Amino acid sequence: MRIIHILLAAALLSLTACASAKPRETPPLSVTGAMAGETVFLVPGQMLVVTLPANPSTGYSWKADEIPACIRAVGGGEYRPDPTRIDMPGAGGAVVWKFRAAAEGSGVLRLTYLRPWEHGVPPMQAVEYTLNCKKNK
Repeated sequence: MRIIHILLAAALLSLTACASAKPRETPPLSVTGAMAGETVFLVPGQMLVVTLPANPSTGYSWKADEIPACIRAVGGGEYRPDPTRIDMPGAGGAVVWKFRAAAEGSGVLRLTYLRPWEHGVPPMQAVEYTLNCKKNK
């Protein structure tokens, strides 16, 4: 009789653990400047990580010019120095932008590399990604 109680308790604990397990989160999708012009497919809730080369010592910085309604920025662009050149003043690195797909929809994400004080000057570089946010079926 005692063994049956132990087995029942173990079975109930197993079922409880299975019922409370979180659904699997969709892993983040990473893109780079080399992938500019591509179509990116996301599901609502999924993170998009955009990594672009940058060197703030030149005065240039990345700006999000166009963000489609289907995503939301998670913070601003975060600069990360190149770990292999950390001792070199003026050495570049990368800026990392994070976005989360917030709803179904589509649009263009456009980021430009410019000096913010130079008005009327075209950006040194621009990248665009066509985003398509849809639920998995």
